[in-house]
Amino acid sequence: MVRKKLLGAVVLAVALVPFGASPAFANHKLGKLHWAAETASTPVNLTLADSRVDSSWRPRLVREDWAESTQIDFNSSGATEITAISDDFGNNGYLGAAFIYYMPGTGHITRVDIQLNEFYSDLLTDDQRQSVYCQELGHGLGLAHLHSRKYEPSKSCMSDAFWPTPNTHDYDQLELIYNHADGFNSFSATSRTNGRGRAKIVIPAR
Repeated sequence: MVRKKLLGAVVLAVALVPFGASPAFANHKLGKLHWAAETASTPVNLTLADSRVDSSWRPRLVREDWAESTQIDFNSSGATEITAISDDFGNNGYLGAAFIYYMPGTGHITRVDIQLNEFYSDLLTDDQRQSVYCQELGHGLGLAHLHSRKYEPSKSCMSDAFWPTPNTHDYDQLELIYNHADGFNSFSATSRTNGRGRAKIVIPAR
């Protein structure tokens, strides 16, 4: 359960994660969810389509921040694996949502759809919008919420507080998640049909 303050109101969120919930503490990986890659020596090279994200959410900065990780690149020109859009999704209670499709049993991610809700955007500063997009993209890479005080959660977009960028521990966690070879790419077209599981993670508006 997550508490986040928005305009003085305390709000609650529940991360719906497959494979059962585990204590976050220092380890904030999202269960088994991760992109499978053939080798561990090169970054996972994903195609991120976010041309339909309004500039107020600062998509370029978010891409660059996550690409600071040695494990993640967004240079692929192949089939789109991650799609992000900002639009008016109505008074549905969330600022942003990540829909993660994965292979049941292994947790290998095959596709991620991110929604950034413009309905509430007037309530947010540009830094807060960047924080929402940063967190949803982080979920799409396999990260859960960062709670441990040891790792400065107040300075991570993966925390309950609004912060526009990842922190060092977010990158360290990605190193741990992707430090092995799976022998295949779950983001290849041939793997897409096996990604029938789905997880939904939301950032609430109230």
